[in-house]
Amino acid sequence: MRMGTIWAPLAKAIAATGTDRHVDCLIDLIGADIEHDLVTVTRYSTTQTPEFIKHRRFSDEMVRRYLDNYYVFDPFYASWRR
Repeated sequence: MRMGTIWAPLAKAIAATGTDRHVDCLIDLIGADIEHDLVTVTRYSTTQTPEFIKHRRFSDEMVRRYLDNYYVFDPFYASWRR
């Protein structure tokens, strides 16, 4: 972990707790340490289809396709259904 690069994003994430910016700040915090090309934050349920909370560089069209067709093949979805 590159400790020098996470302090400011960590402080912002802590400060954003309880606000609508919290998830975005958590994404920024993780991105400060882990390189990535896209982000999805997805809520899985034992009884419902997945729900996209946030996504970056993952188009609305891809979200729609995933929810219309592909989520049933998602191993995370399958794990939560057990």
